[in-house]
Amino acid sequence: MEKISLYHLIRDTVSTHAERPCFWVRLDKQEFGAISYANWRSDMKSIQAFLIYELGVKKGDRIALLCDNRYEWTLLCFAIDTIGCVDVPRGTDATEQDITYILNHAEVPIVIVENEKMLKKLSDCIGELPQIHTIISIEGPEKYKNVDKIIEEMEENRLRIGKTSKNGNINFYFLIDILNRGYELLRLKGEEEIRRRGESIQPDDLATIIYTSGTTGTPKGVMLTHRNFCWEIAQIQLVSPISEQDRVVVFLPPWHIAERVLEFTLIACGASMANSNVMMLANDLQTIKPTFLVSVPRVWEQLYKRIYDNLRKQPERNQKIFNLALNIAGLYMDSLDNLLDRIALTEEESFSDRFIRKTLALIGLIISAPLILPARKILSKIRDIFGGKLRFALSGAGALPVHIADFFRYCGIPIVDAYGMTETTAVCVMGRLPWPKRDCVGPPLPGAHVQLRDEFGRIITMPGVKGVAWHKGPHVMKGYYKMPEKTQEVLQDGWLNSGDIFVWTTTGEIKFAGRAKDTIVLAGGENIEPEPIEVRLTSNPFIQQAVVVGQDQKTLGVLIYPNVERVKEELKSKVQLPDNLEEWNHIKEVKQLFSEILKEEVSAKNGFKAFERITHFYILPEELKKGVEMTETMKIKRNKVLEKYAIQIEEMYKS
Repeated sequence: MEKISLYHLIRDTVSTHAERPCFWVRLDKQEFGAISYANWRSDMKSIQAFLIYELGVKKGDRIALLCDNRYEWTLLCFAIDTIGCVDVPRGTDATEQDITYILNHAEVPIVIVENEKMLKKLSDCIGELPQIHTIISIEGPEKYKNVDKIIEEMEENRLRIGKTSKNGNINFYFLIDILNRGYELLRLKGEEEIRRRGESIQPDDLATIIYTSGTTGTPKGVMLTHRNFCWEIAQIQLVSPISEQDRVVVFLPPWHIAERVLEFTLIACGASMANSNVMMLANDLQTIKPTFLVSVPRVWEQLYKRIYDNLRKQPERNQKIFNLALNIAGLYMDSLDNLLDRIALTEEESFSDRFIRKTLALIGLIISAPLILPARKILSKIRDIFGGKLRFALSGAGALPVHIADFFRYCGIPIVDAYGMTETTAVCVMGRLPWPKRDCVGPPLPGAHVQLRDEFGRIITMPGVKGVAWHKGPHVMKGYYKMPEKTQEVLQDGWLNSGDIFVWTTTGEIKFAGRAKDTIVLAGGENIEPEPIEVRLTSNPFIQQAVVVGQDQKTLGVLIYPNVERVKEELKSKVQLPDNLEEWNHIKEVKQLFSEILKEEVSAKNGFKAFERITHFYILPEELKKGVEMTETMKIKRNKVLEKYAIQIEEMYKS
């Protein structure tokens, strides 16, 4: 049932699941300790008591949260939101330029930082942030070398630049001290003011301003309300089997809308979670044994490649057994999916085509059914990587390559594709369990309205015809903070222009087809969506990253970051490759290998048109980095890549 606000959601959840574990907190590398919903809520109230009674925060005050994935993030986020304040979150990899812009634009007086590194970064730009009067550190004094010196430098930086705080000197606190002081204040003044503020929150009150990292331009502050979150959570609960029995390892950036809605939904269901990171993920999966996971396509791609890299190191006999088991499971699942119509189509099927497809599927099922149990036994080792208890997984923030979704599906792990934006409070389209339809994202959530429109604004209803997705419903943002012109550009009569291109399937799902803002127009006038080509290229084991280019050129080109070890292994009998990847562009064997790969992958047999073929490529000297040329969810910042490698692209086409 949809709640009035996040306060009411927390109130009811804690009342129902008080003694159940809410978070699993790391005690050491291998051990986790449980924090119950009741204890979590008690800590939250102590923080709220400090904010209200000591700092005097009022409804609508904005509080910045500069922190990565950890237990305290969700604790602080809810402490802020459920007394009517507004959180302004960002990760610790934010640049000083971004921090200055966001904190000034949102007029933030209180900043919560994760650690000493983040405090130093804030110190370097504090002279441009005169409105800040309070800083809180999540990590305690034992993690700092000299916190007094950093605070002293902050005041000096303000004086040096000539800007002083509008509220006097900076007050600095450690979270542990705030918790202790908060409990004292609760004993002295009680919880009534906390309860009163929470009960007064209305559905349309602002909960957060999330500044999108985006792939282009200045960050925009997406305003999301309590209704946005509560409606979204209620719809996800309707279409997914999440319950209090579930436990999840969470490791994506917590300020990102997908991770945030996941954590909020888990709490609404009374489930539990453990915070992790990429470095600790493999061990944590074995310890926590999650029942489902949420990640981005890039992580699934890396897992897939790691599995096959490890497989190649096995004896040839083991490789053959695994591949045989995978082929049997693939034939079985393909046959079932065809018989049960679990494959999305974008063109109407004739009776004869349908009859032939179903007949072949039935034959495939008869052949594979007797062998499926031993095949699944062999493939269960893949599920064991995730702890052995995984029921399903979700993928969002980009298109999941078909071959990767199919691989995990054959191994007994259905990956549900989901689509949404920060502006739609994360998910608005999602596949359905137990086995989501293949070759599409899925249908819209109940109550979420989606239209596809052509370039003239006409509504598209015919399957297979490309159009830009427009969204309407209680999940659509309030607007961009202090940017009415930008808001009007994308919001028209309640409909949000996503800029993402889709097609309808014959059964009402949508299938991703590209992004309007990424469209490449060749010199001959052909419009090309680069992402499907990039997805195809990165499915090749020799290519780790790919960026398709070619605006105003005769043909397409691509920037490639290779799977270095895999390429070296492939060519070791022909040439000794240097460590400097820049030199690879001049080595005949490398050029021949990638020319063949591009010709094979971007071909008519794989569904690509003649003008989509790639005739030029350049080997990148280094991997595209998160937070630099890629967003937090591993989407390519094309403008950054094009700017950084402009000379190389020009030379590539000259050659």
